[in-house]
Amino acid sequence: MAYSLKSVWFKDRNKKILLQNENGPCPLLAAANVLLLSSKITLPESSIRNNVASIDDVVNMLAGHALRRNEQRTETITNVSEGDDHAGAEEAAHHINELLTLFPSLQHGMDVNPKFTLGPTGCEYTNGLGAFDIMGVDLVHGWLVDIEQEQEVAKVIGSKSYNELVEMVIRGNEATELREKLAKEITRLLSDDDEKITEEEGQNKEEEEDEEKSEILGPYDTDDQSQIDKEKQLDTKQQELQKHTDIADQGSLVKQFLDSTSHQLTYAGLTELHGHVKEGSLCVFFRNNHFATLTKHEGTLYLLVTDLGYARVQDVIWEKLDDISGDTDLYDSHFSKTPVQSIHPSSAGPNLSPEQLLAQRGQSEADYRLALELSRNDQANPTNTLAEREGDLIAAATELSLLEYNNTSPTETPGGVEEPKQNEESLYAIQMRANEQRDLEVAMRLQAELNAAENSTAQQTTTSAPRSTSNAQTNGVHAVEELEEEDEAEIQTRLVVLFANAFG
Repeated sequence: MAYSLKSVWFKDRNKKILLQNENGPCPLLAAANVLLLSSKITLPESSIRNNVASIDDVVNMLAGHALRRNEQRTETITNVSEGDDHAGAEEAAHHINELLTLFPSLQHGMDVNPKFTLGPTGCEYTNGLGAFDIMGVDLVHGWLVDIEQEQEVAKVIGSKSYNELVEMVIRGNEATELREKLAKEITRLLSDDDEKITEEEGQNKEEEEDEEKSEILGPYDTDDQSQIDKEKQLDTKQQELQKHTDIADQGSLVKQFLDSTSHQLTYAGLTELHGHVKEGSLCVFFRNNHFATLTKHEGTLYLLVTDLGYARVQDVIWEKLDDISGDTDLYDSHFSKTPVQSIHPSSAGPNLSPEQLLAQRGQSEADYRLALELSRNDQANPTNTLAEREGDLIAAATELSLLEYNNTSPTETPGGVEEPKQNEESLYAIQMRANEQRDLEVAMRLQAELNAAENSTAQQTTTSAPRSTSNAQTNGVHAVEELEEEDEAEIQTRLVVLFANAFG
């Protein structure tokens, strides 16, 4: 995975941010942008030159930042403890190990289990949240209950997390089904009692006398015992019915809250976010399983726009966070509202994907290293002849181009026949050697002309009169310098052609 870069103006400085490659959750990108805008981390020079960063670049950059923070924590704990228990240092080391292990997975998402009555930072602790903590990045959300206006809901939810509320909804659904069954059983028991009362009213006088005698003798009649058992059973089921009714009602209340706030941002949460986020600070905002960089400017909350479609739209940097529905406005680096006519994400996007840019970066970096190495060699050996310098250029360019083109050393199939691609590589190597030989001959010819010019100048100097010696020497030097300039230009021209053939 790779990320395109975009230049933004933040706090009177030009900064680079990462753009989202796909429309999905990426806590790693959001955390990296917080640290980049805060100038706490810096992208590699190769990423800045080529305007693209690989996932390895981002992971290494964040891991280095986390290690530095861990070292600072360890030094602080050591200074405070003064040789006592180092449990805090060991805990910090444990967290850093967790972080390094967790980093690669953060590019795909992170589990966040928010709580609804504990403020914007209220979340159940997870390894992902620990990773944010050790990077020094705050994670906030606005999915909160209005405690004053929704007292009953707040009482039912309490300090429970999202996962616990989902379990309450499931239990409520189960309790609703049990409640219906219990209601039917209670109705049946009550119906049986009514039928028995009707039959007793129709009994004759003899049966009434027999019943009176039975009561005097004691409760040993089977019908009476059965009635007592039914009453106990009825009482038990009524208690169960009340219990399941309470569970079902709570589950229904929680489900209603979750359904009505499915956008995961409430006005109560938005209000608390305004009070929590400090002016000019940066943090990561979680909503609908997405992560975005959040800041506060002149009392207003803004989200960093990282859509790849806006890569070349400098008028679109921030998105105002002032409505829970998502219908908001876009702003530039100076937090000025962007005119609608300036927003054309589809037509302004980059021509190449981040992966294509990353593939090109290898070739660009090879050219850059070659130029840097040749520059260093020129500084170390300023007296090299033109032929020697051209030979070094040809050799270096040939080697780099062959490595870039072949990628691996040639291999043979079990039958001893090279693959078609390997045949192409061999032909390419032969062509490069021919080009090298041709350019070497040109360099030798140029060197010979330069030597002839130097010899001619020397002969003129020895045969001329003493008073014209200085003029002859001056003219000879000028001639040599002109030849060197012409030879240098021709060599550079040929090198341009060589690079075009090698890398094109």
